[in-house]
Amino acid sequence: QNGNLSYRINDTLHLDTVSGLYRCDTIRRTIIDLNSNVKGQIKYASQVPVPMQGVVVELRRSNQLVYQTVTDQNGSFDFGQIRNNRYSVDFKSFLPRRGVNAADALVAMRHYTGSLPLNGLKLKAANVNARGIVNGQEALKILQRTVDLNLPFTAGDWVFDSVNHNTYIFDSITNITNQVLCFGDVNASYFPSPPSRVAGEPLMQIGRLDMIPLNDLFEWPIYLVKSQSIGSMTLEFVLPDNILVEDVVITARSERGSNGSRGHSVFKQEGNVLRVSWFGLDALLPLDGGELIRLKVRGDANGLIKIVSSSEITDGIGQPYSNFALAAPVRGGDCNVSLFPNPSSGITSLALTLPSSGTLTFTVMDPLGRIISSSEEEVLSSCFKEIKLESDQWMPGNYLIRIQWNGLGTTENRLLRFVKLSR
Repeated sequence: QNGNLSYRINDTLHLDTVSGLYRCDTIRRTIIDLNSNVKGQIKYASQVPVPMQGVVVELRRSNQLVYQTVTDQNGSFDFGQIRNNRYSVDFKSFLPRRGVNAADALVAMRHYTGSLPLNGLKLKAANVNARGIVNGQEALKILQRTVDLNLPFTAGDWVFDSVNHNTYIFDSITNITNQVLCFGDVNASYFPSPPSRVAGEPLMQIGRLDMIPLNDLFEWPIYLVKSQSIGSMTLEFVLPDNILVEDVVITARSERGSNGSRGHSVFKQEGNVLRVSWFGLDALLPLDGGELIRLKVRGDANGLIKIVSSSEITDGIGQPYSNFALAAPVRGGDCNVSLFPNPSSGITSLALTLPSSGTLTFTVMDPLGRIISSSEEEVLSSCFKEIKLESDQWMPGNYLIRIQWNGLGTTENRLLRFVKLSR
């Protein structure tokens, strides 16, 4: 009235099913337009909202499509001047869903127990079963998707916020802002910070596996190098070829003395990729170098376990650690070496598994080729050895680390590249 533009938001969430992997979710707004310019912006509701490019925005009249556009790299859309009439605006996303991990399951369960209440769009995102409530069933469904990536949620894939219920329009311009989350992404991690690991980086090597007959069941422990209180973990491993995982046991214990069985865990193997997720209200407290999980497997144990960059470990309220390191024993008679973290702006660790007694020579050269550190020592028996490199005072650049191992009947030379970052 009086030349002003107004709109209202329907309470119903409309779901459109499309063929393929993803489902399309929409939210509808009704507009009474008097020759106004209709535009807006859509952002992902992370801690620092991120513009969502590629969201489809449709303008409809009497349920008939009038105009359609797609948000740009700034998450913005603009229909230009719209004729005088009543319209609705539908938002749809066909983008790949992401961001769902065990931390979201933990936060959903803490909401159910009352220790970490959710509200607003995050509460809507937790309602993956579309039942109008959030309890342990939602938490377990979220956890299941972390290992079964194609698992559908009853509610769909995307949930849009209903904002600006009482917007007053001036100067014949309508600005429609909206935020969005993936269903299940309760902690809004669709746009996570850069991971602390390079994809497919081998775990640190600690100890050796005994020789195991090919078809026998054996156990492969994985250790947490630095003690951290753990409320959830989402781990994705790349296993050596021809390995079949029959079970995954959470062996770390909580401060109450219980092991991971007090929480909830799932795992799934696809080819040589193993995904393991766990969360619990009773946080785990493994000691430095303590066992975290144990894989029960069959097959040829030769080779290394690698970890994928999407892996995450969080504290008891679902806040991810920026840095963590896992270690596992290896099989074989070679000198095995890993360097983590790399790149680094501070301390990094060189981990060596030495198969016998012998002599270890260790040399570090700076970007100009000058030797800045060198040492030699006698090793009396097979062992796991960790060497700390305190690079705080090193200038940024590429460093070469040369390792020479003279063991019983074998000599090995390794050359590693270490990237020192500025602080």
